[in-house]
Amino acid sequence: MKYDEVRKSIEVAYALINDEPTDRLDCIHKTLKLLGVLNSGAVFLNGVVTSPYLEDFTGDDLSYIHESFCDSATPIIEMIEHFNEKTEKETKENSLAV
Repeated sequence: MKYDEVRKSIEVAYALINDEPTDRLDCIHKTLKLLGVLNSGAVFLNGVVTSPYLEDFTGDDLSYIHESFCDSATPIIEMIEHFNEKTEKETKENSLAV
């Protein structure tokens, strides 16, 4: 049944989030797996938007989805900002940096 598959995927995602990387390669590997978790959220959202049953979602449901995406996006935006600022600083300090 699909519900059981989704429940198993959720358990795997929680385990992945709570599993500390052991080294640099493991960090990259686990981060790429987390990208899959984020992509599954985007797939879910696309399914909601294209659903013929969209009107069955309450305003609270849609607010919950919106807030969840905001909560997920904020640290990602902060990460991008961090590396952008780091690159900008390195470029100013080292005129040959690209």
